[in-house]
Parts: sequence; C-alpha cells; structure tokens
Amino acid sequence: MTQEHNQENALNVQDVDKSNSLTDLSPAERDYMYNLGVKHVVVENYAEAIPIFELLTNLDGNNYLYAKALAGALQASKKYFEAYFYYQASYMINNKADNRDCLFYSGVCLYEFDLKDLALNILNKFVEDSGIYENLLAKAKLYIKLINANSN
Repeated sequence: MTQEHNQENALNVQDVDKSNSLTDLSPAERDYMYNLGVKHVVVENYAEAIPIFELLTNLDGNNYLYAKALAGALQASKKYFEAYFYYQASYMINNKADNRDCLFYSGVCLYEFDLKDLALNILNKFVEDSGIYENLLAKAKLYIKLINANSN
C-alpha cells in the first residue's frame, strides 16, 4: 500500500476545477486521494486516513484496493469488526492470489473481536491456499494453535 497508486493518472488543475463535488472525482483525483490516505497510514494518522478511504470506497464499491486500505486503517484503529467487513468485501471483489492476505487479516480481526470459531475457519481457509503470502502462513498457523489451545 506504500507505493504510489496508478501514477499514470496525473492530477491537474483542469480535473479539480471540473466539479465542486467530492462525489464526482476524476480517476486522477481518486488516485491522489488514495495516496493521501496511504500517507496518513504511514505516519499512523488513522483518524485522517479512514474518512478518505471511506469516501473512496463509497464512490467505487468495486475497487478492492480502497476496501482493503480502509480495512487496514480500521484494524490499526482497533475497529476490528468494521475492518473484518471491509477485508471480506475486498476479498469478494478480488479473490485472486494477490489479495488472499485479506483472509488472514479477516481472521485476525475476528480473533481480536473474540469470535474465535469464525477466526479459526477463515484462518484455516487461508492456510489451505496462502498463495504468495508465505510470510503470513506461519503467523496464521500460530493463531490457529492459540485458538485451539484456548478452546480445550
């Protein structure tokens, strides 16, 4: 999430001047807003990042990156159930290998929200096919062990 999103859409004054409404943002304006939200996340200013990602998600409910960015900011703000919802939304939009980490983070959010059985199901699903996220595989297995140990 730290790399610039879609740099080919350069922001210019003509785009900004076309409308006074935030509901009619050009692709370049959306990219700028996304990158601004990411910059807020990088400096751990989640209170500023969340409204930006909420706006973008409301404007384009089919953009999995917007939903995933919102989920990450919500999770960092310890709003676990809301974060779970947006991780799931992101995964439903794009369930390909490059977005399977949403399953891991969904499971972690449910764990933190004290829904251990649901967390276990999602984490097991992630472990079955973690794809390119081998770095998260060990963490998922540790969460699974922790849940299983505490349920006995």
